[in-house]
Amino acid sequence: TMVVVGLVFSSCLALAFAQCERAISPADRRIQTETVTFGSFNVEWLFDGIDDPSPSKWVGQPQQAAAHRARVTQVIQGLDVDILGLVETEDCAILAQVASEVPDMEGYLVQGRDSGTGQDVALLTKIDPTVPLARTEERASFPVSGSRCGYSSSSAETSGVSKHLYTDFTIGNVTIRVVVLHFVAFPTDTRRCAQREAQATVAAGIIQQALTRGYEVVVMGDYNDFDGTVKDIADNTPTSRVLAILKDPNQDGRPELFNIMEKVSKQQRYTAFYDRNRNGRVDNDRERSSIDHILMTKALFDNITVVTPAHNLYAAGAVSDHWPLLVTVRLSGTSGSTPFPTSAIVPLVLGLIVLVILIGVCYVCCIKGRMGSSTNQHGQPGGQPPSKFSLEGIQAMATNALSTYMSGSGGGQQGAGGNPHQQGQGTNQWQQPPSQYSSSWQQPQGQGQWNNPPQGQGGSSPWGNTNSYNQQGHRGLPLETTASSAV
Repeated sequence: TMVVVGLVFSSCLALAFAQCERAISPADRRIQTETVTFGSFNVEWLFDGIDDPSPSKWVGQPQQAAAHRARVTQVIQGLDVDILGLVETEDCAILAQVASEVPDMEGYLVQGRDSGTGQDVALLTKIDPTVPLARTEERASFPVSGSRCGYSSSSAETSGVSKHLYTDFTIGNVTIRVVVLHFVAFPTDTRRCAQREAQATVAAGIIQQALTRGYEVVVMGDYNDFDGTVKDIADNTPTSRVLAILKDPNQDGRPELFNIMEKVSKQQRYTAFYDRNRNGRVDNDRERSSIDHILMTKALFDNITVVTPAHNLYAAGAVSDHWPLLVTVRLSGTSGSTPFPTSAIVPLVLGLIVLVILIGVCYVCCIKGRMGSSTNQHGQPGGQPPSKFSLEGIQAMATNALSTYMSGSGGGQQGAGGNPHQQGQGTNQWQQPPSQYSSSWQQPQGQGQWNNPPQGQGGSSPWGNTNSYNQQGHRGLPLETTASSAV
């Protein structure tokens, strides 16, 4: 009996984890849909205190763990965020507890491979992903080529990314791949530095796959490293190439991703607190650093409306040793469907005018030609249309009519025949006095004689000037479900 119960419990647990990786019916629960706000938040050991691994702060302390979860939840409730990447979470169960207390949020997590800490990364989001969460088991050798970490080894070493996830969101006409990372710690440790470069190389494969498919990309999380081109408040300089590898995933020398911290002043560039002397307060800028980052593709980066390092939510270390980092992007400038350009309106209208004129010419030639003289210029009896008309003749008449319309002046040649632009003699086929007809060209009194159209006054184009613009669109491709082991 106990074996059966155990199997049932294991099956239910496996089902719960599977449901935590995917949306049953993807939805968008945002109220404001013109923008999307991404966020990254290291929640520092969001565990339940029950059977926690030994590094956890809450080993054997479930009440303290629950109090910490309540503080974290309260912070998230105060964030105006749509897609939030969480770092240092335990599992789907505790994620579901937080999500249940934050309006319109759903939690998603895919189990990682960190056997030492048991930590994972996760998503809390108002927009459900369109494909299941995935991770890769790819590994890269280290030290990588061009490493400046100063690490060497007598034997080959490789590393994967034990704590990461990626998935795709379709928001309007834009497909965005979101990657959440947590790299190994200690920025200045030479071996850890080299290992992080290997981890960045693996993550670069995930990024490059999305770029090849034409997706926009957002990479967030705790990189445990500094950005050498966007210096933080403490002016930290990395020894690794982690940020450089992620920004330029195909290593062609041109970055595809950009750090949102470029948008804020240097005094605001910090996301983490390291209490060097353990006195519980920030003593100087050296105790603050920027090791949590959000990188994004240029189309998103160029449409950022605001970047918010949320330093004012709590004192350093009161809830976490990190602060949330938020960025809001307006998606109208990255839409995959380009608006109809106003510069195309004039050619379209002119084309319609030509079409109308051609139809009019055919009408004139095939019907009104019957109203001419008893003997027309083709030597045929009056009232009978010419036996055939060449395409060149119709094109010439259309061109002449269009030129007349655009210049505002007109007038036809006089001559014998049934053409309404010409004067002829004879009654029309309807045997009615010409005075009973009405048209844009007035008929004089007489038998079947037509006057030339009135002289136009000329004038400018009825459309006036139009401003053309060009908007870069998203090169959206059909979504493909990524397998959990694919890169």
